[in-house]
Amino acid sequence: MACYAKGGNSLRTGLTVLPARAMAWLGFGGGKTAEPETLRARERHWRIVMTAGTSALAKAASVATILISVPLTLHYLGGERYGVWATISSFSLMLAFADLGIGNGLLTAVARGSGANDVAKIRGYISSAAFVLSAIGVAIALAGLVLAPFFDWTRLFNVYGGVAQREVRPAMQVFLVCFGMSLPATLVQRVQMGLQRGFVSNLWQCAASFLTMGSVVVAAWVSAPLPWLVAAFLVPPLAIGLLNSLVFFRYLMPSVAPAMHCISRPLIAEVMRTGGMFFVLQIALAAAFFSDSLLISRALGAASVTEYSIADRLFSLVSQLISLAVLPLWPALGEALARNDWPWAWRTLVIGTIGAFAASLLISLLLLLGSPFIIHHWVGDGFNVPFALLLGFAVWRVVEATAGAPSMYLNALQAVRFQVVCAILMATCALILKLVLIRPLGIAALPWITVCSYVIFSGLPTFVFLRRHRRAQFRMDLEGVR
Repeated sequence: MACYAKGGNSLRTGLTVLPARAMAWLGFGGGKTAEPETLRARERHWRIVMTAGTSALAKAASVATILISVPLTLHYLGGERYGVWATISSFSLMLAFADLGIGNGLLTAVARGSGANDVAKIRGYISSAAFVLSAIGVAIALAGLVLAPFFDWTRLFNVYGGVAQREVRPAMQVFLVCFGMSLPATLVQRVQMGLQRGFVSNLWQCAASFLTMGSVVVAAWVSAPLPWLVAAFLVPPLAIGLLNSLVFFRYLMPSVAPAMHCISRPLIAEVMRTGGMFFVLQIALAAAFFSDSLLISRALGAASVTEYSIADRLFSLVSQLISLAVLPLWPALGEALARNDWPWAWRTLVIGTIGAFAASLLISLLLLLGSPFIIHHWVGDGFNVPFALLLGFAVWRVVEATAGAPSMYLNALQAVRFQVVCAILMATCALILKLVLIRPLGIAALPWITVCSYVIFSGLPTFVFLRRHRRAQFRMDLEGVR
């Protein structure tokens, strides 16, 4: 059965038809006499600008939430309980692979389906992915309710204080239940990104950040126990995600709304197969980048996570700002590559890489030079954050930002297997070195280990891969001309 719904079989709804005057005002030209490929390129530019602009609002709200919540929670929780809180917060990043990579696989599939204007297939992908994510989410939530009470969380977090020991188990239960429920609720964001409507998702995320900020402030004001703080941090984004799904699929784009009759075993298999590669990639990246808090907690105690977390969250501003322009490139590149618009894709890759490097370098230098003043007025004088740790994070954020555009290009190209091999080698090297060196060198060594592992096992191979890909495409273009 064809998966069409009320709203027609075209993706060009009121959200996609772009005003010619607005494009001309932004410098992208306009007019009805332009060539179709030129109009598509201008439309991609418009969507990137719209997504980046609204992303700025969403990131500003997210950054404000971090800036306000860190000193509030730090002072009322204390060192050990805050270390537990910071570690649980990092779990939301570490467990991003819990969707088996289906979210990222769906984004790529939707972007390429958009390039082919195949609404039926897009809806089939969305319906199949929604079915799988709902099943995974229910399993995680049930595990949090039924199995979590039998796990020794105090040993995992290495906590000794009586209050921390009492609160860590229910806090993890709240986290697992909320996280499981959020998996199907976040699917709409991937769909919106794949259809190059990230600006819609960003506006909803803005609302979620402000709601989260308010709930965390209230929790800190009443000195809420740790489980209630976790709920205050996770429930607002979950509620906003569900509301976004209802509005988008019911009113804005019902033609791609998930439906039971559109669930397909072949599409589930394809989604799982593509997602499986992203799943392995996410596990490797999570092990390399987001396991530091847990390693520190196990090796040096939960209280030692605090200083590391302060530096990490300070320089996370770099990633949050650079991602404004980088993330919208993924669906735009996917749609361009589906139409064989290689010149636009390659030009966008080069400009995005150079721009991300320059911007991240400037922001990291400003944060590094101003870090004593920022930390003093942010969290106070009771914390000794090593300069080597701050410098390591500054360098890492520049490397991470520079790699953003190439990663989006590889995702759009569906070169996931190559990324998986690089990520496994990088994660293995990083984890071994961190486990061996964390005690003798301390927490300052961790970001430097991440930098070296990434450059050697991922950065350099990616550079070689893209150069060979470009040469191969150039030869194909020459043969086509002949």
